[in-house]
Parts: sequence; C-alpha cells; structure tokens
Amino acid sequence: MKLPNIVTKLLQVGCAVLASLSCYTIFLDKTGANINTIAEKLPPPPAPLIPNPPLPNTESPWQRVRIIHNIKAHWGPIYALTFSPDGTYLASGGTDIDTKIRLWNPIKGNKIRTINAHSNRVLALAITPDNLTIASGSEDATLNIWSLKNGKLSRSLTHEFNNILSLAITPDGQTLVTGGLDGIKLIDLKTERLLYNRVPLSQPIVYAVALSPNGQILATGGRDKTIQLWNIQTSQFLGTIPGHQGAITSLAFSPDGNTLVSSSYDHTVKVWNLVNRRSFTLVGHQNIVNSVAVHPDGRTVASAGRDGVRIWDLQSGRQIRSIMIDTDWVQTVAFSPDGNFLATGAFDGKLKIWERINQNFPVELGQKKAGGN
Repeated sequence: MKLPNIVTKLLQVGCAVLASLSCYTIFLDKTGANINTIAEKLPPPPAPLIPNPPLPNTESPWQRVRIIHNIKAHWGPIYALTFSPDGTYLASGGTDIDTKIRLWNPIKGNKIRTINAHSNRVLALAITPDNLTIASGSEDATLNIWSLKNGKLSRSLTHEFNNILSLAITPDGQTLVTGGLDGIKLIDLKTERLLYNRVPLSQPIVYAVALSPNGQILATGGRDKTIQLWNIQTSQFLGTIPGHQGAITSLAFSPDGNTLVSSSYDHTVKVWNLVNRRSFTLVGHQNIVNSVAVHPDGRTVASAGRDGVRIWDLQSGRQIRSIMIDTDWVQTVAFSPDGNFLATGAFDGKLKIWERINQNFPVELGQKKAGGN
C-alpha cells in the first residue's frame, strides 16, 4: 500500500536522512557495556568520550522537588500518561477494572472529564499538536480517536489491530504511529484510515515507539532487546541499535533529536548520541525501568520503575535525584511541555504531580485528592 502525501511531500529529505543515518549503527558505550556493531564495513567510530562532569557548585533545578497533587486517579494501575502540547490537559489511562481515560487540570489537580474508553486496559495515549484530538490504544485490540474538547468518539479502528502498546503522533499532526503485538502501523489522522503496516521479522512485538522532533525518524523497541530506526516518510528500515540485555520498555528523543533515551527490563537507562555514535548507561535502578521522559530543556531525564523515580543529568550522566515514592510500582512518567511539572502514574492508581523548587523553598506534600468516575 502506498503512503499518500507523506512520501511525495518529504521524499527529498528522505535521502539526506538515510545518508546521515548510515553512521548510526555503530555505538561505543562509555560505561563499558557490551555494544555489538552491526555495520562492520563502516569505519570505526571516534574514541568515546566520558560524559561531561558537572560544573562545580551548580545545582539542578530538579535537585529539590515537592509534590503538589496526590490523586487517586484510577481504581487500578495507571499505564499511560500524556500532557497536551499546550499544557492544559493531563490524560491518564487505566487498567482492566477501570478502563477509562481521565482528563485532569495539571495545575489545579481537578478532574475535567472522564471518557468511557475501552473494554480492557488503556496502554497508550497521544494528543495531537493542535490540542484537539486524543488517541487511545488498548489491550482490547482497538484504536479509538476522541475529541479532546468534549470527549466524544470520532472513530474506532478494530479490525486492523492486535493489542496496542504504544502511540506517537508526527509533529505535523497528520500521522499516528502505533506499536503493538502485531508490529508497527501508520494511520492518517485526517481520514482516520490505516495507511501502512509492517511486522518486523526480528521485532514482531513492539513495546515502545518514539518520533524525532522533526518527524523524520521513528524509533521502536521491543521484546528482542534492540532499538530499530525507520524513515517515517518512506517506512524504510535504517538499522538496529543493540545493547540492552532485556526488553525495551520506553523510548524518548531529546528536543534537538540528536539523543535517544531508552529504558529496559535489564534495570538500566541508556543514552544514545545519534550524531557521534556514542552511548552511556545510567545505572541506579534496582528493578525493571518502565518509562523514561526527556525534559524540554534537553538535559534532564526522568525514569520510573518498580523502585521509584530517578532524575538524571543527560550531559554528565549523574543522578540528580532519587524519589522513593511511598506507592506501588511507578508505571509511567511525563514532563509538562513548559517543563514545570513532572507527572507519575503508579500501579496503585495514584497520579502524582511534582514541581521543581528553588533551594530556599520548603518541601511539603500537596493536598491528597480522591478520584472518581
């Protein structure tokens, strides 16, 4: 099946993207992890560099945080969180005993709307750049597209999908990418129709998808422990990045698109420099890492897992803060578009919203709020 305007509109940049990506498939790990090369014919990469040391007497804005909202958002695990691009909404997706989408005001902490979304777990959410549409993917093998303003269902796609585990939307808002048990699929959001589907032979189950900020590169991760790169305009496979020792759970690009961050069942977070072909590992979690998010400043990363939340400096590789949350496993984490808030969703249904504070501000818990139907 041919892709419509995506190919004809951006085919010219595809060749340039391919040329630049031909060097992405060799990585050296600064931390000494076993990174295998898959492109032996290419010249060796430059000598790896140690992450930049932190400047003396400097403190990250996220060194000190306080919780401003502690909400019992769902009656079971929260598997998906996403902010709207304008920061007005925070959407959360629930489990098989609470298969709803709830929309929250992240500043006030109050619930705006509840959407009766699916018949099984809501595993992925994505909001279009124009803040008008929210897509939800579920374990009921359904992709639903909703109006963000009134919560009404626009279209439900059922026959083309298996369980949907991850979602991403191109920056132009035209294409929705899904990852799931049956590989990768592309949906035209204007016509709300399936454009293309692919089942990678080495990665049939796709747990995570992420799109570069310029909308040109799609990164996918799955049960085969590798990251795969694709040209989103041509759907051409560009290469594989090995290195993790467990399944990939989450992927996130930096705002400039030069860095890709991944988390895994192997208890690590890895940072991949796609320009210099170097990587290093963020070691500190003692259990599965479920989710990663890159701050809009491009130098801060949050990771969440069974042992809480950790915040990292992306340039130095050092851990800025460890938040041992008094809750069950943290399933998902997201930064607000303005960078002022960090949202976490946990296995016990609690949604927590954090803010960074300056050195002289007291650390206090926000008021606990109850969820609802």
